[in-house]
Amino acid sequence: MAIISGAAFLWFRYSARQAAATGYFKTKPALEEDFQANAYGISAFVPLLGQQTPLEPVTYGEYRVMAGVTKTGSGAIVQLAENGTSSWSVDLNAPLTACARQPIGGKSGDNRFLPCLYRSGNGSGIAMVDLKMGTAKWIWESNDYYVNIATEGTQIVLVGDDLSLLRLSEQGEQLTEGLLSQKPSDPQFQPDVGGCNLDGNPTREAPESFETFSQTLWVIGHKGINYLVDPETNQIQVASPGRMIRNADDTAWALSPKDGCVRSFFIQPQRGHVSVLPEGTTVPADNSGHLTEMVQKGGKLFKMDWTTLRSLRAVFNDSEMKLQTGSQVLQTPNALYIASNKELECYSRKNGAQLWSFSENVKDLRIHQDILLYTTENGQLKAVSTADGIELWSQEISENSRLEPIKDTKQIRTLSPQGLRAWGVHSQENYSIAKGAANPITPAEPGLTFPVDSCIRVSNVDGSGSSYQVNFSRVSCKLEGAEKIVRVIDTGQIERGKTAKDYISKCLEDSKATSAITVTSAIADPKISALCTGQVATGTTQVPSR
Repeated sequence: MAIISGAAFLWFRYSARQAAATGYFKTKPALEEDFQANAYGISAFVPLLGQQTPLEPVTYGEYRVMAGVTKTGSGAIVQLAENGTSSWSVDLNAPLTACARQPIGGKSGDNRFLPCLYRSGNGSGIAMVDLKMGTAKWIWESNDYYVNIATEGTQIVLVGDDLSLLRLSEQGEQLTEGLLSQKPSDPQFQPDVGGCNLDGNPTREAPESFETFSQTLWVIGHKGINYLVDPETNQIQVASPGRMIRNADDTAWALSPKDGCVRSFFIQPQRGHVSVLPEGTTVPADNSGHLTEMVQKGGKLFKMDWTTLRSLRAVFNDSEMKLQTGSQVLQTPNALYIASNKELECYSRKNGAQLWSFSENVKDLRIHQDILLYTTENGQLKAVSTADGIELWSQEISENSRLEPIKDTKQIRTLSPQGLRAWGVHSQENYSIAKGAANPITPAEPGLTFPVDSCIRVSNVDGSGSSYQVNFSRVSCKLEGAEKIVRVIDTGQIERGKTAKDYISKCLEDSKATSAITVTSAIADPKISALCTGQVATGTTQVPSR
């Protein structure tokens, strides 16, 4: 009898009371868009910019781009229109690591080429994706492993597993030697994270990412740590497993671990200035993920003056509210909505009085008008009235879905590896649900070229006598060990796979040539069979035939 009475009471609370909400999503929305990964010839969507970065499409000018993984495990890049149709998609024929945040190149300066980093055996490679034509060409490979990619001006920049930086041209020519990472000058800016429960994997707070923010400050996320580095010296300015929280105009950032395992930092990125916040301080974000004028300390919220870096009075002086470290806090002019310790609560901003609360394991929390929208760890999308906490509706979604911030489109969007879905409010019963549709996937093609007067450098020499097995790559002629290409032999002259003697004989027809190197790489232009080199730069060991 007690159980039956309790059930009846709960039903009365949530069904008999009239919710005060009047917002756009008061009534349960209907599914409007359902863009499933398999509609694009891929098994799942994956983040374009690196592991644990958002799945959402990335916009490059007029192009809206996503990434996926095929049934064979290789990365695919998809140009996705707003209506879910794909005008093109390309298969990199290798697992995707990440693509750059900014495209590069193009003869007309339209920056239409997107560099994407992929895994190649134990090393890495780069494919240039033509955003206009929907094609991709491999331009560079290395036996070394790199973890992310970015662009700066006309250059491509790679981050190594050891945080070293390597610069390349858009043609795949190595421009500099690798710049090794340096520790911070002040040890407190790279704290001991032994108590942060890290396992070397990226997290939602510190994803695998790379942003060339300015000429004086770059942001690198690797193995669950966010690093801010000086690009000229590659010296780490600050490192933390905390989430990067920015204000709207990027003049103030905070690095704040949700579990308080190390100190939080405040950064003025334009000045490159870093300050350590008081021990036990964490920083919440607003509804759009931006920095707020509040900090959390000792289970309470305090007003924060970011100009003086002083926490002022407590938001609620007499409140009994006790927050768990890393709570989600969203604010409106009249109330604070807090997801903490498997509870969803609402407090008055006037006096700190609790207005309502209930048990809920909240994952993502958003506000739209007077509706609180959130996802749960067990795969539910729910809406409650902000005024009284009355549940308005719920919808089943994938357990690994993320809820995007609500924008002016009046749609609720969720992203998961299985697909992108959007719900909207409809007054009519008969309407069509937009579905994904794609053109056939185009495979990437060889695109590495070796123009006359460019340079290469050989490595991993194996052999003796007049013939060697070598690896080589395009490098700037200014680098030590560079050899200049004086002639290119194509397959119309001598096919690939002939003896070294055939190529050296052909090369020696040019008086400047001193050696021949056969070309067998799968990423090189298939019309090239050999390179004739000469004019050996300082420090280079000359090899007759390779």
